[in-house]
Amino acid sequence: MSFQDRIADLSSKLSNLSQEYLDSLDDDDFDEKLDGRKSRYIELMRGIVDVVDEAQKENTDDLQEVLKKAESALGKAVMLAYAGDGDSDMFQSLPSYAHSDERPSLKIKHEEGQFSQKTLKLGAMFMEMMKGMGLPGLDPNAFARLKPPAPWKDVVRPHPLSTRCARFMDEIPEATIPSPEKEPSALSIFQARAEVTYGDIQLPIGIHASASGRGIIVPGMGGWKQRSPYISVFCPSVGIDRVMTGWSRPSSTATDRSLTSQ
Repeated sequence: MSFQDRIADLSSKLSNLSQEYLDSLDDDDFDEKLDGRKSRYIELMRGIVDVVDEAQKENTDDLQEVLKKAESALGKAVMLAYAGDGDSDMFQSLPSYAHSDERPSLKIKHEEGQFSQKTLKLGAMFMEMMKGMGLPGLDPNAFARLKPPAPWKDVVRPHPLSTRCARFMDEIPEATIPSPEKEPSALSIFQARAEVTYGDIQLPIGIHASASGRGIIVPGMGGWKQRSPYISVFCPSVGIDRVMTGWSRPSSTATDRSLTSQ
């Protein structure tokens, strides 16, 4: 069986399993079989990822077609995973299907007395608010004495905002920043790493980068039954705290679409 045929077969099994789940909502043994169905669903999705891995290792001639078919199959599988009416969805939160025992996800150890940067920042803000309300015995500097987790890799950070998620490589080169004495007019070019963050956004339906690279435009939908068009704009120039929070507002007509050309 070819790689594309294997993906088609797995996609068909996912569709059948989703329909089987929806047809069994009123069955007496529904709860008893639920965990097994969910585990099987994730197993089938991981099977598609495994097929892609095999195709890449063999460098098959139709690799691009295999990738397109896998992308379509996984997209359909994600949609079917939430194919109920909300409360009856098979998954309320779909776990990762890209990780397995052979491809484990990143594990971050949490030690007593260590807190994330976000927790420390919000904690200090909360203490300041409480102090402003006149509550006695509060020390807003207490959070400053708490330590965040140690870096994922104990190397020179290419950029002060680098995160754990930015250092997956086993062999990370040291940052090469020009010497001011030798190159006084040179700009320090930071070596790029992936940066991961999150923020609330209207349900996205696409993404566009502006021609100048000044921002990212995300058309979306919201409001009653997701019937109102929205547009979200992310501008790195406004500061790191706003890059991925951006701003969203109801979308007008061609005016908003023209932002992608700016």
